[in-house]
Amino acid sequence: MIGGEFKLCFADIEIAEVQHKESDFPNDFGSWTPLPLSVDVELHRHLREYIAYSIESSRLLDETNAGPEWEDFIGREESRYLDLIEAETWYLVDSSGGRTSILIPIFHHDGGLVWRWNTARFGDYDLLALGELWPCPCPARLRDCDPRAPPRCLRR
Repeated sequence: MIGGEFKLCFADIEIAEVQHKESDFPNDFGSWTPLPLSVDVELHRHLREYIAYSIESSRLLDETNAGPEWEDFIGREESRYLDLIEAETWYLVDSSGGRTSILIPIFHHDGGLVWRWNTARFGDYDLLALGELWPCPCPARLRDCDPRAPPRCLRR
């Protein structure tokens, strides 16, 4: 999984290409390259605005060490994005087309991306080495799965 390349999606919209770089449970980290979003579609505009908000929040967090300016910004702006924050339609798509559900990603001003796996959407899962979650709802319970491979069993 580490070093993998993915597409970041919201619903059926491809937002970015993602390079997974490291994991530190419960967070995963990588870099992202934006994909074009339409200027004419309201949801695309809302996603672009969330990304800009997330980047600015990250910048303020770093510059003020979570100080009053950051707190004021979050208090003023975050509620505009609650629909995206609470949505369960964020996911990563691997090179073979497999989808893995995530919680809303956080875009950083330095080109970084942080996300968490949406374990509520996995059903049963096993916690394996390095603190990474590998869903395995199949009856084999990893007997026939490679625990270091992407979660192929979700597509069985």
